[in-house]
Amino acid sequence: MAFFLVATASAQSTLNINLSNNSGGTAISFYWTGDIVNGGAGSTAFMPMLWHAFGGTFTNYMKSGSGTYSLTTFGSMQNATTTSLLPIGSVDFESAASGSLYFYFTGSQSLTIHPGDMIDYIHGADLATVPMPFSSLNPGIYYQQDVFPPISYNMILTVGNVPEPSVPALIRLGGMALCVRRRYSFLAKQASHRGILISRIPQRTENGGSRRKPALNGLEPGLTLC
Repeated sequence: MAFFLVATASAQSTLNINLSNNSGGTAISFYWTGDIVNGGAGSTAFMPMLWHAFGGTFTNYMKSGSGTYSLTTFGSMQNATTTSLLPIGSVDFESAASGSLYFYFTGSQSLTIHPGDMIDYIHGADLATVPMPFSSLNPGIYYQQDVFPPISYNMILTVGNVPEPSVPALIRLGGMALCVRRRYSFLAKQASHRGILISRIPQRTENGGSRRKPALNGLEPGLTLC
């Protein structure tokens, strides 16, 4: 009888951070995906360490300025092996280091991580608005792969809102619809002179169903441990 060992790949943890304009201030939200919210991510630390923040550098995401702001609605990072956890207490913006963004635990406390410990994230509301001027930020999408223990994960920072249809765009859309309607009316008149009947009723199939072209569905677009 033969036995086979099958290796199971872990789901890479990813931190998705979103910054958007809220009345001139900056609305912050984030969510984790991957192992860290699905059973926990295994520590890659080689020795016990104190972990007091997570975040990273996103080159040129800031124009200028800096600031540290309190957060009370975000979740907690947990050492699932020892069951100890610390809530997120503040966020730090820093433009001097090419644009860094870090989330610190409450009271600058540290979470002790040992080699082999499991780390997970406990959700909170994960949404808040801080008085950091949104005009100090450069809209765009920024990526970084974490290379610092005790876990490995990706980071994606999105700065800016998903654009809503503008008034000029809606006017252009309405104009296109009017042109299509006039074109249809013109064709209908031309066809009627030739004895051709144009109908808006969908063509029927042999089994009695309606044959329509399929609708085109629009697709909506939108840490370094230390």
